[in-house]
Amino acid sequence: SSSSSSSSSSRATTPSSKDDNKQRQEQRRRRRGEMTTTFATKESSSAVEEDLPSAFLNEAIRAEPKAYPPNRSYQQTVKKAFVVSGFGLHSGEDEIVRVCPAYANEGRYFVRVSDDSIEKETGEDEDGGALSDAQVNKLLLERARAMLSNDPNDRKEILRNQSILKREDKEKIDSPGDFLRNQGSETRVQANLANLAKGLQISSVLNAPGTDEAAVTKPEHLLSALEALGVDNCRIEIGGTGELPILDGGAGHWAHEICKAGVTPARDANDKGGEKVPKKQYKPREPVIVRDKDAFIMFTPQDQSKISYGIDLTYKSTAIGKQWFSWTPLEDAKYDVVIAPARTFGTIQDYMAFYRHDIIKGGTASCSLIANGTEFLNPPMRNGWENECARHKVLDLIGDMSLFAEPGMAGVPIGHVLCHKASHELHAEFMRQLAATERDVVDTEVWVTEDQILKEEEEFRAIWN
Repeated sequence: SSSSSSSSSSRATTPSSKDDNKQRQEQRRRRRGEMTTTFATKESSSAVEEDLPSAFLNEAIRAEPKAYPPNRSYQQTVKKAFVVSGFGLHSGEDEIVRVCPAYANEGRYFVRVSDDSIEKETGEDEDGGALSDAQVNKLLLERARAMLSNDPNDRKEILRNQSILKREDKEKIDSPGDFLRNQGSETRVQANLANLAKGLQISSVLNAPGTDEAAVTKPEHLLSALEALGVDNCRIEIGGTGELPILDGGAGHWAHEICKAGVTPARDANDKGGEKVPKKQYKPREPVIVRDKDAFIMFTPQDQSKISYGIDLTYKSTAIGKQWFSWTPLEDAKYDVVIAPARTFGTIQDYMAFYRHDIIKGGTASCSLIANGTEFLNPPMRNGWENECARHKVLDLIGDMSLFAEPGMAGVPIGHVLCHKASHELHAEFMRQLAATERDVVDTEVWVTEDQILKEEEEFRAIWN
């Protein structure tokens, strides 16, 4: 605490630094405010009939989700970098993260950076996307012309031009090289089993390479969304204390930001031709089972991925009780619909103990489902799910199994993973044993195809046409 207070006093020595800090805090508050909205607003409402009441029109626009990226048979990365900030569940501090594109076969990796290095390089438009200085100037010029014009037709044309400018910006693709200014001196923490800490409690932790020093805390929700949405390679810059923010308590905000940023083929850094790099997946040949008292995780070889999870907290709270959820990605609804929104959970007694022992210092009532005996203190369950807690365990498991991947591969293995009352520590032990078995390297499953996405978009448009 003494170091934080001294750094605060040094930052407050000049009026300009005070203003900068105030501006950064306001930016973070605004980002957190924007992230409470599930869907982003479209730039233009021209596709919807103009004679609809404005309230109904706005509701229709808000209801349209950002395009879900189809999974591919080749490696992918994010199309554009994006920044997210929020409170750390364990640190209680304001944390900031930037997710950036990476080259093929780099995998998913973390880099600790200063808050300033993220904030100073991040400009935002009204929808939260990055804009160049030239792009900002064009938009301001078009807006000024619209304000000065008295001709309705002229205004309509100007607004159309603004929409085109924004669309052009969204079609641009960030280069991984744009984010490698200090590559020689930085330490990369690869999201893999080798860096996974031991003795995990209620979150996963990644250590700095070759050490027992924690470098990244609570990465599982972001990694879960990246794994499920097919982002195989990305650079994740973390400021603050090195903890990822808890946000909505699940992976809904991360999934939304990935959809908003878009996904694109990850190119080989040494290949100027831009050839797509194939994506692979492990298919273990043998059954594996790990146990801890009455908790267990079992893998059985099958021809497609499937995850089943059961929990039983009846002895602590009948409100949570016994729950079950099973998900087969090739057959069931998409990750962002049936898994991503599910919140972390626990009993009020557990949370009080975590607070007393400084395991938890932050978060809000909306980021966790809290049970007290026969009832929840903050109902209702999201989407009316009676098994929201079991769904969240599947979310956590996907994030933890993403560490099973080699760079550029899928982490979730092909086969059936069946869990009962498991923890992050048991997830880790399961993956270590799975990595020690014989397994084939095969072409990756394509969980969500482009045809599926196009069909969903057509069905949505049909509702409003």
